[in-house]
Amino acid sequence: MNKQSAIVFAAVLLPIVIASGAIAQDIPRDSPQQSDKSAGIAKGLELGHPIRVTDPVIPKTLSDQTGAIVLSAIMTKEGTFQDLVVAGGNAELKDSAITAVKEWLYTPSTSKGEPIELSVYITLSSNHGRCSRFVEPNLPFPTKPNPDLKTRNIYRIVRDMQPPHATYAPDPEYTQASIALRSENTLLLGVIVGSDGLLIDVWVKRAIGLGLDQKAVDTVRQWKFQPAMKDGEPVAVYAEIEVAFHLQ
Repeated sequence: MNKQSAIVFAAVLLPIVIASGAIAQDIPRDSPQQSDKSAGIAKGLELGHPIRVTDPVIPKTLSDQTGAIVLSAIMTKEGTFQDLVVAGGNAELKDSAITAVKEWLYTPSTSKGEPIELSVYITLSSNHGRCSRFVEPNLPFPTKPNPDLKTRNIYRIVRDMQPPHATYAPDPEYTQASIALRSENTLLLGVIVGSDGLLIDVWVKRAIGLGLDQKAVDTVRQWKFQPAMKDGEPVAVYAEIEVAFHLQ
């Protein structure tokens, strides 16, 4: 079955009902300035390419079965892999997978042409003794709103307001790591939807890992809305979006 068609996506706007209006004071004043470094890295990122790779030794117990393991790691500027940690999968593959990956050598990953150290997920799958591998970046994602928004007139949604309605909402994709582990979970995003229906800001309030948080952030940044209405006028509002990932 095609992996893309196996993904079912659900997103629900969750209005936060309180007694009164503007939330500028609710945005943390001590938040570190959001540099959107994840987007900056992603735009100029080129993942390193394999120079030397060896497959893990497949245990005899898996020789006629399928199995997978996912490792988190740091790809160094020299193209080696360090700080290998099992993120999930078949425990029988742990030792041989870590032993193999420690010997790997890639060209350096780069951001805008400069070598960088990069957090990655490594997926190793065994299908009746035949091994496949996949390396993908584990990019950082925002976890707080932009503190500059405290100067904006932003409202929470109350009972007498019409909440925003998504008019364009493409689905986020699964990562290879989450597909291999059959991960099904729900994350929570905080968003600011502008009076023009465009997304002003998005951040992760409840993360689920395996690269799905950044996938959700990147996708929801593309969404468009009918703006919230207050007293017959469009206004900027804070809302929450629940993103549920389910495999069929």
